[in-house]
Parts: sequence; C-alpha cells; structure tokens
Amino acid sequence: MYRLTALQKLIYLAPGLLSISTIWAAAWQSTITKDPPGNFPTPPPLEAIYNFGWSGFTAATAEARFTRPGSDRFQLEGAGRTVHLARILWKFDVDYRSVANASNLRPIESNQTESYRAKKITTHLVFGSNSVRRSRTETPASTPGKPREFEFPNLFDLHSALLYLRSQPLSNGSVYRIVVYPGTAAYVATFKVARREKISVHAGSFQAIKLDLQLQKIG
Repeated sequence: MYRLTALQKLIYLAPGLLSISTIWAAAWQSTITKDPPGNFPTPPPLEAIYNFGWSGFTAATAEARFTRPGSDRFQLEGAGRTVHLARILWKFDVDYRSVANASNLRPIESNQTESYRAKKITTHLVFGSNSVRRSRTETPASTPGKPREFEFPNLFDLHSALLYLRSQPLSNGSVYRIVVYPGTAAYVATFKVARREKISVHAGSFQAIKLDLQLQKIG
C-alpha cells in the first residue's frame, strides 16, 4: 500500500550517485549554503508504506508518517524491520521520531532505537542554535555512554534537511551544501540538482527532481 504526497514526489536520491568521504580542512565552512527557507506551501500530511528487496523478494518493510502536531511543529515518525529470510539472517528493527520547527525548519530533537538480535542502541539528539547534544545508550553495555556535543551553527538532522531542501527552488544545476548530524557524526552534505524527470512506482507515475548527493564526514 502506498499513499504519496508532494513531500515524496518532489525529491529522490539517484542510486549510484552517492559518495562518502572525510573532510578535515576548515575551508568548507565558507561554502555552506546560507539561504533562508523558501516560501513553498506547508507540506501536507503523509503516510506511506515501503517494501525493500530485489527480484521480487521482500527483505524489509517500513512505515513513515509526517504530521504537524502543533502550529509550530513538524513531526516525522518511522519504523522499519527486516522480514522473511532476511530476518533469519539479520534481525533488525528501527524506530525513529524527529521534531522540527515549522517556521525556520530547524531540528528540535530526534530519537532513534535500533534493535538487533543481541543488543539495542538508543540515540537521542537535542539541537540548539549552535550545537547538538547526543546521548547514546547500548543494551547490554559494559559502561554507560557519555553525552557528546558537536558545535556548529544551523545544523540539520535528516528530517529537517529534507524539509529545507523541499523549500528551495531547486533549479537545474543549482548546488546546496549543508551540515547534517543524523545520529553519531556530522557530515557536509552537498546536493546538486541534476534534472527533472518522471518516475514510476507502484502508486503511479510522478514528476520528480533528481539530486546528486555527496557526503563528507567531518573528521
């Protein structure tokens, strides 16, 4: 079952165009995009169910729900799990919740719980105007995890990064560079707008914007 809205149709990442490296020099800081959020309409509510696999074999499923629980909040909730033979080989469940400010599209907090066969990892991020504080626990664990803080202005998490990109004009050939802290480390994420094209999924065919994504871990 699929229910798609503009939030899904607008942006998708091109398979094979993703590269990850580590960035050490400080010169990249001057290249970060400073454009404010655009004036596109508020994203409508979204509920979607996804199946992941290959050659007709389903290896995992996921559900996502995007809502606006208050006038000043956007919320994204998701859950995923391996299924069938893939679950026998690799048991994995994940729950995710992220809250963003509806006016400036900045992250407020996010929680993620990853459950494996022999352990569970919980990550909690709290964002300020110039930093993010990460708390991470692992069960069972020999020693409790210590909170860590990463300082950089105008950080994004995954949810708020998608909201911000959606708000931009995304003209063909344009480049956006932001700093994203998705869970345990910070990355410089560079998005280049490749082109407009039509994609076809189970729910139908839709006009989409194809993006090239490059990730550089901040070392």
